[in-house]
Amino acid sequence: MNNYLYWDYKKLNLLRFNFLRNIFVIIFFVCTNSCNSPKGPFTFSKSYDTLYVSEKTIDKMSTEEAKQMYIDTGNDIYYRRFSTYYIENNFLYRLISTNKYEKNDYNFYFESFSGFFPRLKSGILCMDSLDKITANQLISRMKAAAEAGDGISNIYLAEMYMDGNGVVKDESKAKELIIKATELGKRERIRREKNEIYIDRYGIKYKFIHDKIEKQVDNNSTSSITTCCIQPFADSIDQRKICRLGDIQAYKRMKELYKSKGVEREVIFYSIVMANRYNYPPAYFDIYMCLWKAFNGGKKADLWDMTRFDIKSKEFAMFYLKKAVVSGNQQAREIIMKQY
Repeated sequence: MNNYLYWDYKKLNLLRFNFLRNIFVIIFFVCTNSCNSPKGPFTFSKSYDTLYVSEKTIDKMSTEEAKQMYIDTGNDIYYRRFSTYYIENNFLYRLISTNKYEKNDYNFYFESFSGFFPRLKSGILCMDSLDKITANQLISRMKAAAEAGDGISNIYLAEMYMDGNGVVKDESKAKELIIKATELGKRERIRREKNEIYIDRYGIKYKFIHDKIEKQVDNNSTSSITTCCIQPFADSIDQRKICRLGDIQAYKRMKELYKSKGVEREVIFYSIVMANRYNYPPAYFDIYMCLWKAFNGGKKADLWDMTRFDIKSKEFAMFYLKKAVVSGNQQAREIIMKQY
């Protein structure tokens, strides 16, 4: 009789175990599905990244939905959904990612302008080819990236200090940045042996011995800032006309092209070129509108409403909005008056 009771008790425990296991599976399934939602409850407090977003959820999204989710959440999985080879199209979103979410992508300014403006034969963007405003914005962001621990930014800055390209020539500072880059693991073209450091980038070899720098340039390359620049390749005639000539009609055609594709806000790269380099008055207001459309996309908001802007993006937008007012833009003046 006791044996029967023992087996009944064992079966009861097994039933209890199966029941609890099934409950746990159901709870886990519900929680997982809620996390899969772009508006899931589990987020990181600083960057607002969703903890987990399934690839299937992303694949079902349209490109525009992914772009807006990236602006709203800063989750890189959305960026991978829409990013393209054309860096000027990604400029707006990389600008927001560094301003709003403090992502260490500050050298995107450098990469973007390198594709359209002359470079030294070392491959480094020639800072003399840029206007003062753009050069200052680029250098400040490059320094921020280097301080944040980006190895490649340290290398770029070091090469700028070596040649005095946009900064005061300082070989000791260059060496300091190169050593920092090696410590950060950026060793693709760097070789370090005791007190000597060798760098080979685009045909130029730098040899650091204690506090001295020896530069060796091969026959096919040079580090001259004034005489030897590589003219970058641009995909279209209008791109070349905008960046090199400040052609107003080319800029207007580019705006119409972006508008016809439903991505008018992404013209911001060319607006910055026209504003900073060629002082084209309508471009100042265009920059403000590109950012306003990015932060208020698909939402009801007045043109002066900047409540969805982060602090840095708001400062960036206001800088150009005030320039638009000074240039005589009436709509910009009305927005400023509404804000104050």
